[in-house]
Amino acid sequence: MASKKQHEKNIIDIIRSHNDVLCVSDIFVHYVDISRARFYQLGLDKLDTIREAIRANKVKAKHYLRKKWIKSDNPTLQIAAYRLIAEDDELLRLNSRNVDMKVSGNMGVGVVSEESVKALLDKMDELGGNL
Repeated sequence: MASKKQHEKNIIDIIRSHNDVLCVSDIFVHYVDISRARFYQLGLDKLDTIREAIRANKVKAKHYLRKKWIKSDNPTLQIAAYRLIAEDDELLRLNSRNVDMKVSGNMGVGVVSEESVKALLDKMDELGGNL
Protein backbone atom coordinates (compact mmCIF):
# COMPACT_ATOMS: atom_id res chain seq x y z
CA MET A 1 0.00 0.00 0.00
CA ALA A 2 1.36 3.40 -0.99
CA SER A 3 2.12 6.01 1.64
CA LYS A 4 0.52 9.44 1.83
CA LYS A 5 3.72 10.97 0.41
CA GLN A 6 3.73 8.51 -2.51
CA HIS A 7 0.08 9.20 -3.30
CA GLU A 8 0.79 12.95 -3.14
CA LYS A 9 3.70 12.61 -5.59
CA ASN A 10 1.68 10.41 -7.97
CA ILE A 11 -1.33 12.72 -7.87
CA ILE A 12 0.78 15.80 -8.55
CA ASP A 13 2.38 14.00 -11.51
CA ILE A 14 -1.11 13.15 -12.82
CA ILE A 15 -2.31 16.74 -12.43
CA ARG A 16 0.74 18.16 -14.19
CA SER A 17 0.48 15.69 -17.06
CA HIS A 18 -3.28 16.15 -17.61
CA ASN A 19 -4.46 19.72 -18.26
CA ASP A 20 -8.07 18.63 -17.77
CA VAL A 21 -7.64 18.11 -14.00
CA LEU A 22 -9.33 21.31 -12.80
CA CYS A 23 -10.83 20.14 -9.51
CA VAL A 24 -10.30 17.36 -6.97
CA SER A 25 -12.93 15.08 -8.50
CA ASP A 26 -11.04 15.17 -11.83
CA ILE A 27 -8.08 13.46 -10.16
CA PHE A 28 -9.98 10.17 -9.92
CA VAL A 29 -10.53 10.03 -13.68
CA HIS A 30 -6.79 9.54 -14.15
CA TYR A 31 -5.57 8.21 -10.80
CA VAL A 32 -7.21 4.94 -9.77
CA ASP A 33 -4.69 3.82 -7.14
CA ILE A 34 -6.72 5.40 -4.33
CA SER A 35 -10.41 5.62 -3.50
CA ARG A 36 -12.11 8.94 -2.87
CA ALA A 37 -12.72 7.95 0.74
CA ARG A 38 -9.04 7.10 1.33
CA PHE A 39 -7.98 10.32 -0.45
CA TYR A 40 -10.02 12.39 2.02
CA GLN A 41 -9.05 10.21 5.02
CA LEU A 42 -5.40 10.92 4.30
CA GLY A 43 -6.15 14.64 4.05
CA LEU A 44 -4.74 14.87 0.53
CA ASP A 45 -7.46 17.37 -0.39
CA LYS A 46 -5.95 19.82 2.11
CA LEU A 47 -2.38 19.70 0.81
CA ASP A 48 -1.15 22.95 -0.69
CA THR A 49 0.97 21.07 -3.21
CA ILE A 50 -2.08 19.40 -4.73
CA ARG A 51 -4.17 22.57 -4.55
CA GLU A 52 -1.38 24.55 -6.24
CA ALA A 53 -1.03 21.98 -9.04
CA ILE A 54 -4.80 22.18 -9.71
CA ARG A 55 -4.68 26.01 -9.55
CA ALA A 56 -1.85 26.00 -12.11
CA ASN A 57 -4.02 23.93 -14.49
CA LYS A 58 -6.90 26.39 -14.01
CA VAL A 59 -4.64 29.35 -14.79
CA LYS A 60 -3.40 27.62 -17.97
CA ALA A 61 -6.98 26.84 -19.02
CA LYS A 62 -8.13 30.43 -18.41
CA HIS A 63 -5.19 31.80 -20.38
CA TYR A 64 -5.89 29.41 -23.26
CA LEU A 65 -9.59 30.36 -23.37
CA ARG A 66 -8.94 34.09 -23.18
CA LYS A 67 -6.49 33.80 -26.08
CA LYS A 68 -9.06 31.92 -28.16
CA TRP A 69 -11.82 34.39 -27.29
CA ILE A 70 -9.71 37.40 -28.26
CA LYS A 71 -8.71 35.81 -31.60
CA SER A 72 -12.28 34.70 -32.33
CA ASP A 73 -14.57 36.34 -34.89
CA ASN A 74 -17.56 35.47 -32.70
CA PRO A 75 -18.94 38.73 -31.20
CA THR A 76 -20.20 36.98 -28.06
CA LEU A 77 -16.74 35.62 -27.30
CA GLN A 78 -15.15 38.98 -28.10
CA ILE A 79 -17.48 40.73 -25.64
CA ALA A 80 -16.73 38.10 -22.99
CA ALA A 81 -13.00 38.64 -23.50
CA TYR A 82 -13.41 42.41 -23.38
CA ARG A 83 -15.33 42.15 -20.10
CA LEU A 84 -12.43 40.20 -18.61
CA ILE A 85 -9.84 42.81 -19.54
CA ALA A 86 -11.89 46.00 -19.26
CA GLU A 87 -11.25 48.74 -16.72
CA ASP A 88 -13.95 49.41 -14.11
CA ASP A 89 -15.31 52.50 -15.91
CA GLU A 90 -15.52 50.55 -19.17
CA LEU A 91 -17.44 47.76 -17.43
CA LEU A 92 -19.88 50.29 -16.03
CA ARG A 93 -20.53 51.63 -19.50
CA LEU A 94 -20.97 48.11 -20.88
CA ASN A 95 -23.35 47.04 -18.14
CA SER A 96 -25.41 50.19 -17.61
CA ARG A 97 -28.50 51.25 -19.46
CA ASN A 98 -29.28 54.87 -20.06
CA VAL A 99 -32.74 55.46 -18.65
CA ASP A 100 -34.28 58.89 -18.97
CA MET A 101 -36.57 59.32 -16.01
CA LYS A 102 -38.75 62.39 -15.68
CA VAL A 103 -40.60 63.25 -12.50
CA SER A 104 -43.85 65.07 -12.98
CA GLY A 105 -45.76 67.15 -10.48
CA ASN A 106 -44.69 67.15 -6.86
CA MET A 107 -43.85 63.42 -6.79
CA GLY A 108 -40.15 63.45 -5.93
CA VAL A 109 -37.76 61.43 -3.84
CA GLY A 110 -39.28 60.55 -0.48
CA VAL A 111 -42.83 61.47 -1.49
CA VAL A 112 -45.36 58.63 -1.57
CA SER A 113 -48.89 59.07 -2.83
CA GLU A 114 -51.89 58.22 -0.68
CA GLU A 115 -52.98 55.67 -3.32
CA SER A 116 -49.61 53.87 -3.09
CA VAL A 117 -49.85 53.61 0.68
CA LYS A 118 -53.42 52.29 0.45
CA ALA A 119 -52.42 49.72 -2.19
CA LEU A 120 -49.51 48.56 -0.03
CA LEU A 121 -51.71 48.22 3.06
CA ASP A 122 -54.31 46.30 1.06
CA LYS A 123 -51.60 43.94 -0.20
CA MET A 124 -50.35 43.41 3.37
CA ASP A 125 -53.88 42.53 4.50
CA GLU A 126 -54.15 40.07 1.60
CA LEU A 127 -50.94 38.36 2.67
CA GLY A 128 -51.93 38.24 6.32
CA GLY A 129 -49.77 41.17 7.33
CA ASN A 130 -46.52 39.56 6.08
CA LEU A 131 -44.63 40.99 3.15
